[in-house]
Amino acid sequence: MMDAIAVLGSVGDVFAWIGLGIGLPLLVIALIGRVADGHWRGAEVTLIERPEGTLARWYTAGQFWERPLRGWEAAHWSGHESAPAYVNDHNPQRMRFDAHQPALRAVRGLGITLTSAGLVGLLLSFAPAVLG
Repeated sequence: MMDAIAVLGSVGDVFAWIGLGIGLPLLVIALIGRVADGHWRGAEVTLIERPEGTLARWYTAGQFWERPLRGWEAAHWSGHESAPAYVNDHNPQRMRFDAHQPALRAVRGLGITLTSAGLVGLLLSFAPAVLG
């Protein structure tokens, strides 16, 4: 029968392999996605109500740009004349209302959580060697 310290070390091994094995690749994916997404600068957009839908207009890079709001955007910003947004530095015709993509934020959060659990597991895996 294994004693408590050996069990703690075995559980730590499992957490280390799973946490680091999945968490680190997720962090790399999030980093690549962040670099590919580019830099977004804060901007103020004007919202224009039209019979066919709401338009967002903004001025950047010496030009005016516009695009129709998506369904959830129109519902969220209904009744507002302007809204804070983010415009892509390299492609100023791209505009969004979130500073970062929610999917990348979720991947990064999951990667941080699993990597942290893996690091704790790695430390626990040394328990039999240190305490035994």
